Amino acid sequence: MGPRVCGKCGRPVAVKRAPACIYCGAPLPAQPADAAPQAPADPLLARVRSAFLLLARCRTEGDLQPALPWLGPDLREELQQEIEHDRRSGVRHVIDRVTVGAIALGGSADEARTARIDALYAEYWQDVRSHMILRGLRGAKPRRETWHLEPAPQNGSGVASADADQCPGCGAPLGATLDGKCSYCGLVPSANRLGLMLVRVTREDPEAVAAEWRTSVDAQLRLHRDDDPVLAFLTAVKNFLSD
Repeated sequence: MGPRVCGKCGRPVAVKRAPACIYCGAPLPAQPADAAPQAPADPLLARVRSAFLLLARCRTEGDLQPALPWLGPDLREELQQEIEHDRRSGVRHVIDRVTVGAIALGGSADEARTARIDALYAEYWQDVRSHMILRGLRGAKPRRETWHLEPAPQNGSGVASADADQCPGCGAPLGATLDGKCSYCGLVPSANRLGLMLVRVTREDPEAVAAEWRTSVDAQLRLHRDDDPVLAFLTAVKNFLSD
């Protein structure tokens, strides 16, 4: 059950059992007594979110090594060719100001899956010497990507390990994020911590995505709790659409 929405000011109130809106004081609708508890979030959501941020950083730095355990061979070759082409041309491909929003998963465990990812980020190509922007803009724009994921191989490179959340070098916990290297010893783990292989990425038209968000962002803002990571994304979308 999400937060109750105040009928007077329209703001969501995530405080349980509050009799009145904490913003304007108007009475709140009663919380249903028999509301079913929310199902736990699929752990793949957090891993995809972290992988999205890591891949953006790897492409900007021109080094795919931290993401190689979960990149499919065809996509890996495609991205590496892009990096080498930009390097030969004296161009830096930058993806920054990344904010990840809602992620919708498709498929089921042990099968091919999809992850539809809403995000805001800036993407541009910059001359290495002059720092002049040759293409793209520094400002973040609405994006939507669908990641096509397949089960990881059972042996060889990219195996998902039972010990994937521990550093194979020093044994320290690697945490929930796919940061690419151990924060204690600096080793880059070779285990597939995403648990699946990213084989293809499809992207939707940014203008169409922005038009969709323009009609729905206010309603979505009222549905998320203050501690929901999607709330920061929706606020950023609201600011983008207001500019």
